[in-house]
Amino acid sequence: SQHAGRAPTKQAPVLAPAHPASHSRYQLDDTSTDCCPPTGTDAPASQRAPPSPSLLAPPSSVVPFLAPPSSVVPFLARSHPHSPRHLLHSLHPLPLLSPSLHAPIHTPLPISFTPCTPFLVCPLPCTLPSTLPSPSPSCPGTQDKAQAALLKSDATRPASVEYQLSQSNSLVTCAKTVTLSAHGNTPAAATAPPPSAAGDRSAPGSPDVTARRGSLGPASGGPTRPPGCNVVPLSLKPMGTGVYPTRVLLTSDVDTRVVDLELTAQTMTQEFSLEFVCATRQAIQQDIPLVNTSGSAMNVVASLDGRFFSGPREVSVPAGSTASYALAFKPMAAGEHRGALELRIPATGERNVYRLLGSASPPLAEGHMLLECQARQPKSLTLTVPNVLGGGGGGGGIEYSVLSDLDVVSGPQKLKVAGSAGKYKLTAAPTKSGTYIGTVTFKEPGGGVAWFVVEVRASEPEPVAVIHVASRVREAVAISLPVKNPLPEPVAMAVRYSDGDALLGPATVVLPAGDAPCEAEFFFAPLHAGDATGSITLVSDELGEYVFELRLSASPAQPGTLPELSAELGGRKGVAPLRIDNPLRRPVTLTASTSNPRAFRVVGPAFNGGRSGGGPVAEVPAGGSAELSVEFSPTSIGGLEAATVMVDGGDAGTWVFEATGRGVLPAPAETVPVFAALGSAATTSLTWNSPFAEAISVRVGVAVGCPPELELLHDGARAGAPVTVAAWGALTLPVCFRPSRLAASRAEVTVAVEQPPGVAPACGQLVWTLPVMGVAEARPGTSQGFSFKCKARSRVDKSLEVVLHGLAAVQPGETFSHELVVPAELRRELGEHDGGWLSITPVRTIIRDASEPLVFALSFAPPRVMSAEAELLVTKSTGGRWRFPMALVAGEPDLDGTVLVEASMDTSAAAPVYLHARGTEPVTFTASFTPDTPLSFTVTPARGTLPPAPGGGTPVVRVGASQPAGGGAIDYASAPLWVSYTCRDFGKVLRGKLFVETPDGQYSFDVVGRQPAYVKPDKDALSSNVDHKLSPEMAARLEAAGASRRPSVVRENIKSVKKAAPTVARR
Repeated sequence: SQHAGRAPTKQAPVLAPAHPASHSRYQLDDTSTDCCPPTGTDAPASQRAPPSPSLLAPPSSVVPFLAPPSSVVPFLARSHPHSPRHLLHSLHPLPLLSPSLHAPIHTPLPISFTPCTPFLVCPLPCTLPSTLPSPSPSCPGTQDKAQAALLKSDATRPASVEYQLSQSNSLVTCAKTVTLSAHGNTPAAATAPPPSAAGDRSAPGSPDVTARRGSLGPASGGPTRPPGCNVVPLSLKPMGTGVYPTRVLLTSDVDTRVVDLELTAQTMTQEFSLEFVCATRQAIQQDIPLVNTSGSAMNVVASLDGRFFSGPREVSVPAGSTASYALAFKPMAAGEHRGALELRIPATGERNVYRLLGSASPPLAEGHMLLECQARQPKSLTLTVPNVLGGGGGGGGIEYSVLSDLDVVSGPQKLKVAGSAGKYKLTAAPTKSGTYIGTVTFKEPGGGVAWFVVEVRASEPEPVAVIHVASRVREAVAISLPVKNPLPEPVAMAVRYSDGDALLGPATVVLPAGDAPCEAEFFFAPLHAGDATGSITLVSDELGEYVFELRLSASPAQPGTLPELSAELGGRKGVAPLRIDNPLRRPVTLTASTSNPRAFRVVGPAFNGGRSGGGPVAEVPAGGSAELSVEFSPTSIGGLEAATVMVDGGDAGTWVFEATGRGVLPAPAETVPVFAALGSAATTSLTWNSPFAEAISVRVGVAVGCPPELELLHDGARAGAPVTVAAWGALTLPVCFRPSRLAASRAEVTVAVEQPPGVAPACGQLVWTLPVMGVAEARPGTSQGFSFKCKARSRVDKSLEVVLHGLAAVQPGETFSHELVVPAELRRELGEHDGGWLSITPVRTIIRDASEPLVFALSFAPPRVMSAEAELLVTKSTGGRWRFPMALVAGEPDLDGTVLVEASMDTSAAAPVYLHARGTEPVTFTASFTPDTPLSFTVTPARGTLPPAPGGGTPVVRVGASQPAGGGAIDYASAPLWVSYTCRDFGKVLRGKLFVETPDGQYSFDVVGRQPAYVKPDKDALSSNVDHKLSPEMAARLEAAGASRRPSVVRENIKSVKKAAPTVARR
């Protein structure tokens, strides 16, 4: 069979021989013959010996042997005196077992062999008899004593034989050759060390291999190595516990021998560490698994040492199952506690040793006790305090000292507990409402502690007085509270209001010293009608809490009255302004509604021109106001129309106004312009809204004298038929303008109603006039364009000469007006600061000839980098308009300064930048670097607010000196902007660019980061701390010592040699 490189095949069982009585100890000599000995039946009867039980061991028996991991297993190889040299013999496997590291076997070594086997291999250590018993007659190949003696006396046999060794398991190593001698290959006097006692235990983790080998000797005494032994060492390096089989082959010129071995590796002692962490007086348990893979029950004996550790003394594990050893740790004192646990299997001697470390933290709270009470009303709570010593603490019990960090509780300073627990009465008497959380600790003289978490929830105390207060909505009433201070020093009391919107007053009231009464004044200004209950509370640490209950009553405010409005029926609306103030310290949203929405509605500036109808109309900031307007659109002529206008501000209350208005006859509406270039057409729409609550028929027409350039495109006007308009409906009238000359064309579109409903018959027919004016513009491309370019934050002033192309002649008295058109987004972004960044002033607007230009003065002062398009519109008084495009370009401005930051290596520094808003109000800014700026620069903050210039003066840009940024030395609030630099490269100068943008301007800075310049120290300014001059006394002593010193012989010899040496001329 092949066994090379085999892993463990099975767990090492503790095996016993099948027939112990047949086992014997014996020794074979290295004597060989060249003939086959006769069998026992051929020998004479006188030479035959009776069967020896010691030689009849059954082939199935096994050899127990100790083979710990990585140990060397020697065995003896001795040949049988009757073995022929030319025969090949093989033994049954010899298992080498390790039953226990701490329970060695001291019994005779049983040896298994097959009858007629001519040789035997004996594992060490074993004690064999010095003489060979008589061979059994039944064993073939044996002869009588004479024949054996003759063979022994053979002078031709060699004194020793050299064998070549090989084996089949790669985990087992052995020598390549071995010499077997008749006298053995080890000294006869060598003996194994004496065995340990059965109960002896070697040091865990470092077993004594020699002692284990000796443990296989007889129990009566230590094993001895028999004289003339031949030893072949084997070395096993197991991968783990188990059985490692191998076949050893010994080959020589004389014979070949085969030995099958089984080496068992078993770990007998293992060490572990277990750590327990829990609070004092809390138990924690660790289950240690015990696995039994054998076929019988396994008993595990525990040996436990250590304070506060506990566990069972013995655990029985059934066959083929797993159990647990419950190790518990329950410390009764805080700190670290050590112990040891040994789990041992008596049957095999295996043991596991555990080092135990228990860490006990301070004990947990015994409970969280809640006590609810009213301020200034004592209330008690009983605590059940355990005895931390677990008993009576001696004959007189245990006595606790009571400590607490709560200043609102009180109780006895000592508590004596005679049994397992005691009762402690705790009283809480807070002077102020609120929640108080703290601890109450019970400490015994030995250091044991039991403590509780106590939470006191105190409600408001009973009111000092009840005061009734009444007022109208948005009218204030004063409240005077009489108070006095009994302490000899002034006391500041904080004031709490139950309703911060209706109750007003100071946040703190200072009561003068002395017992004289004084009055604290507060105000009640309700925002909503109705009755309510409120309170004013005065609180201080010295005096506690005092509550004054208020019974509040608010009656509705009188509604406001708006002036009577007058408006044209179906024409212009009547408008009344309406101002709403927000008295709260938070913003509110206003919603408006009217009782007559057809005639009255509320218009606000917020929410895209929101209008009444239940929706929001304005957002009012905290403490601010909103400007609203009430629009009146009459539904009749002459009659008085009324409505109630309500504005709801949520928490701010409701405002009510009474509005009235009368309708009058319609007047001509505002003129609607329409512009078109010569040779092209443009269309506009006129809208007429019906003011009537029912459908009516109207006639649409154009007044006499309408120029041909204007044309009404409505079908009803062309056919002259009446047009029906739905109730409250709208009529759209498109008008087309086709100019043929640079002049203005005017027309009037009329809408007539024969029998208007709700109008007195005396009024007759109602006619609405909708004027329209067409203005002709010069053809595109005929007007010249202008371009203006400068740096941002600079100013350019130019004179524009505008020639009106297409103007045929100038009529006497004709004038020209102008208009500057800037995109709404650009105008809204840049605003109108400092008189406007773009303006045009007319210089000459009256000309006598069409070829004469108009002259304008343009001023362009861009606040930041920009590129935009604008238009200059010139309009003739008699009609006609010219468009002149203008390109406006503002480049990067000049630098506002250089920010120089100096920092040493691996340090940071910062320099302030002082900027101010150009107006009188703060403005927001955004600061950023260009992409090519090194990352060593940072700006703080990246977004912020620039304050206005101090005293309203001209803003000045200033850069401060750099300051070290470490240790919080910089006050970042002293400047609106800080530039920081961190030096990471030695000797480098880093540069970047910083831009600061505001809604009305832009600033740019060069940023330079470098190390501070090296300043050479001035030697004159330096003073040495080293005393380099001798004192006069020491100088005199040294001089005297030098005078008395003997001359140096070496120095004198050198001088004499130099004088005697000849001078050599050199070229």
